[in-house]
Amino acid sequence: MKYFEKLGVLDTKSPESIAKYFASNPHLSKEKIGEFFGEEAELNVQSLTCFTNNFDFRNMIPDDALRIYLASFDLPGEGQKIDRIV
Repeated sequence: MKYFEKLGVLDTKSPESIAKYFASNPHLSKEKIGEFFGEEAELNVQSLTCFTNNFDFRNMIPDDALRIYLASFDLPGEGQKIDRIV
């Protein structure tokens, strides 16, 4: 992420900027995005919240909404990280 900040593509201190970048770049590693969201640092938690707020789940049945949401990143393998995301 520091590389992207150096290029001026991303403000790594802004959860909104990080969430928007993750949502708008389909070529990023879904595994790395999930790992980032699973960390307990406040920036990561806020970024996950902003990322989630980009979705419009109104009028969707829960399993369709969850399927769309979880298709946008891979859940990490560690239980504590999954718990933080869910």
